[in-house]
Amino acid sequence: LNTWNSTTQGIPGVYPTGLFNPDYRWEKNKKFESAAEISMFKDRVFLSVAYYSNSSSNQLVNYSLPTQTGASSILSNFPAKVENKGFEIESVNKIITDNNFKWTSSIHITFPKNKLLSFPGIESSSYNGLEVGQSLNIFGGFLVSGVDPSTGVYTFVDKNGQPTATPSDDDYRKNLGNLDPKYYGGFQNNLKLYRFELDIYFEFRKQTGRNYLNDLVFYIPGTMNNQPSIVLGRWTKPGDITSIQKLTTRAGNPAYTAAIMMRNSGAQILYGNASYARLKNASLSYNFSGKVLSKLKLNTARIYCQAQNILTITKYEGSDPETQNLYKLPPLKTFTAGIQITF
Repeated sequence: LNTWNSTTQGIPGVYPTGLFNPDYRWEKNKKFESAAEISMFKDRVFLSVAYYSNSSSNQLVNYSLPTQTGASSILSNFPAKVENKGFEIESVNKIITDNNFKWTSSIHITFPKNKLLSFPGIESSSYNGLEVGQSLNIFGGFLVSGVDPSTGVYTFVDKNGQPTATPSDDDYRKNLGNLDPKYYGGFQNNLKLYRFELDIYFEFRKQTGRNYLNDLVFYIPGTMNNQPSIVLGRWTKPGDITSIQKLTTRAGNPAYTAAIMMRNSGAQILYGNASYARLKNASLSYNFSGKVLSKLKLNTARIYCQAQNILTITKYEGSDPETQNLYKLPPLKTFTAGIQITF
């Protein structure tokens, strides 16, 4: 049925919040997984390798609609078949197992892949940016040749490889890459020395992501929005060689039109290397001995300090490779310390 909500201000009334759809069907999901686990050297080395393959169809999604219908989407079955598959590898190693010193190290890594297997009627749907046989996260656009040193405006590449200021629909490249991670995982070490314990966890990801330029074409420099310091290197006079075009506030200006064209196209320079390795968590603690606990009449007691998001190694051109958004806070560095006791 249609869904409605009541107005909260002004004249009492109701407004539509969802279109009706009498043709719901169950989603269909097929899952397959195969794994091998090996333990060696008296359980000091553990290795697990798994392969998974999941296919789904009739997924319930907010199917995009033209706004002329009165709604931007409708909850409906997605008429496509999607496959997600990949390999997962995990290794746990007890490197040192002495009574007074123990060191355990583990690493896990996943190689994921998704593909659109079929989509009947994709050409006439609102998802014509997708491509059967390719990832769901492909991006397309006009190839950008850079900023014209004489005009300070982005120029594009036509289908013949020639620079042009006004590309046509025929110049559009549907698949310039995808945003799927090539692989991701983590690396952890746990060390225990007498009553001290140290835990360190790194995470890593190999991927392509949206960079600063992606934000600049949505929040055009010259309009009333905060801007990153990268705009200080923009084109300002004839002869300047830069990747940032001149600023403008005027709709219809060639620079404004070029920015809108890049926004609608998802040009390839809006994406870049978003791979990173991050020291995600680190903690150090000390557990009190039984003698101290008996004197204090406690069951357990420990002092600890913890830190999160301590260090990030990346070549990403943006605020943070994980969030990939200029206007959202990256994961915050946090430091905590405390005493934990039980009676």
